[in-house]
Formats: sequence, structure tokens, C-alpha cells
Amino acid sequence: MVNAPPASPPRPRVFRGWWIVATCFLSQHFATSAGGWVFGILIAPMGVELGWSRTEIVTAITVATLLGGFLAAMLGPTVDRYGPRVLMTVSLLAGGIALILLAGVQTRWQYYAIWSLYGVASLGFNHLGPVVAMANWFVRKRAVAFMFFTAGSATAGIALAPLMGIVEAAYGWRFVWVLMGLIVCAIAPMAWVTIRRRPDDLGLLPDGLPSFGLPQVPWSLETLRLIALPALAIAMVGLLESMMTASVVDELTDTPSSKNRECSGIGVANIAASL
Repeated sequence: MVNAPPASPPRPRVFRGWWIVATCFLSQHFATSAGGWVFGILIAPMGVELGWSRTEIVTAITVATLLGGFLAAMLGPTVDRYGPRVLMTVSLLAGGIALILLAGVQTRWQYYAIWSLYGVASLGFNHLGPVVAMANWFVRKRAVAFMFFTAGSATAGIALAPLMGIVEAAYGWRFVWVLMGLIVCAIAPMAWVTIRRRPDDLGLLPDGLPSFGLPQVPWSLETLRLIALPALAIAMVGLLESMMTASVVDELTDTPSSKNRECSGIGVANIAASL
């Protein structure tokens, strides 16, 4: 009697890479909020209670950003070799703990030390980890995956910042940092469960295979009709995010900026990058 070949494992209804995108979306959503949108809302109440100037409060973000940028060059090759799963999980836990510790800050050295910890941790779950994870899982739809990932930053200013403003008015800025920290810590188990280094670790393939050559797209009004609405939606999200970022920078630095120049620069940069 001839034994039948073993049955192949059932193919999941949802490609696992999209669960990775969802986790990365949440990571960037709350990372961008903590270091940008929500932070901007809490500057005034923190300054009033702690008796610090706006410059002293904002300088911590600069220190955190510089630390993250310095470590990125060293961690990049290591993450690419061993995968982003452990990095994202550990960094989410460390970043969440740092935000919770902010609720109890009393002195300047505590404040800068905690933000330094957050700056190092956010490198893993806001930039380096998600980029490596999605790049390994997507080929054919990589642009779409990264579009959903970067939407985490844009939606942070639209959805989470107003909500945390209401929470701050009701319970105070210290409660907001505790709540933000708990949410970031809660994303860590999601990262551990969903993220894997490469699809072949699970016997899967990426969403497509790489191909070379120019796309065979007809230059017609029908093609323009198909891409016009999605292109307009993406452009509007980019412009909205740019103007909101410029407004936050104006508020943090007490200096005016040209929103027209900001949007024009973003448009020129996007056109150059697409070529």
C-alpha cells in the first residue's frame, strides 16, 4: 500500500505580513504621539506644575532623537541579520516603562534620563524594527504596506492627540503618561506573536517575487481615472501631516513658518523620490 504524501498546511486567509503591518502601525502611532502630538499638548501643564521653561522641556526630545540616530547606524546590520522580533518586543516594553516613569518625574536629571531611555527604545519600535520587518515580508505590495505603516504617524495627530487632550483636562498630565505607557507595553506581546524575521521561517513566501523593468501601463485617460483618487487621498494625508507638524514646531519653538514653503518642499521631494 502506497502512503499518500503529507498534506500541506492550510494557507491562512490573511497573509501574515498584514498582521505585522498592523503591529507596526500601532507602534508608530503611539511612538509619534508620545514624542510629538501628545507631548505638544502636555508642554504647558508640565511647565506650570514643574516650574520649568518650555526650552528645558523640549530639549529632552532633541536629546532623545540624537541618541536614537546615533544608535541606528550601529544596530542596523545586527537587526537585518537576526530579525526585528526581539528588538521590537524589548523596545516596546522599555519605551512603555519610560513613559510610565515620566508620570513621577520631579527633577530635571530624572526627566532627561527618562527621555534618553525612551529615545533609545523608540528606535526599535518606531523606525528600525518595523522597516526591517515589513521589507522582509513584502515585495509586490511593499509600497502599500509602508503606506499603511506611515499612516500611523498621520492618524496620531488626528485621533489620539485630541483624545489625550481630553484625558489631560480631566485627570492631569501625569495620568496621560501612565496611560500612554501602559498602551505601548500592551503592544509588546503583539510584536512577539506576530513578527518573524522572514516568511521562510514559517515555511511561507513573501507576497511576491522581485521583477525588473518598467511597468506596462497605458498612458490614457482611463489610467488617470484609476489612479487619480488614490493619489489625491495620499497627497491630502501628506499635506495634512506636514501642516500639522509645522504647527507643532511653531508652537514648540515660538517661531512662525511658511506652510506654503513646507508643503511645496514635501511635494518636490516626493516627485524626486518617485523618479
